Order: sequence, then structure tokens, then C-alpha cells
Amino acid sequence: MIREIAEGKLTFSVISGKMTDRVRIIRHEIVPLCGSYEVRIVGQPSRYFYWDSVPSRRLRPDQLTREEALAQAQALAKAERDKGG
Repeated sequence: MIREIAEGKLTFSVISGKMTDRVRIIRHEIVPLCGSYEVRIVGQPSRYFYWDSVPSRRLRPDQLTREEALAQAQALAKAERDKGG
């Protein structure tokens, strides 16, 4: 299920078990092993978590790995879902 959420195929609330369109996580990966996760929240600007899984290619030393970016995107999405509204 997490894989489907990360790939933008589904938006699923783990807490309630219901489909929701208010918060979505969309994976963007144009270059292999490099991309971003977009957390799209209705009525708010999207938040992006950029990642690169090849350390020698990272432009910034603080750039996240894919797993770290996904975890942060999921934490934000969960927090927004928990807020409700």
C-alpha cells in the first residue's frame, strides 16, 4: 500500500481506512534514483521533499535519500489527515 501511495496511484488514509482526495503523495522521478515526493494538500501550496539515492551525485550534502524523503512526506500527509477539515 505504501508503494502505491508513493507512486501516486492511490490516496489512502491508514488511520480511517478510507479513500481521501484531500491529501496526496506524488512521486516524481525523471532521472533514475533521483527525484522528489510532492505532498499535495487541497487549498494549500504543495510541499516537496527532494531526494537523490546516489551520494556522489547529490548537489547538497543535506539532500535526503529516497527512504528519508518518503518518510518525511508520509509524516506530513499523516499530520494533515489527522488535522481533518
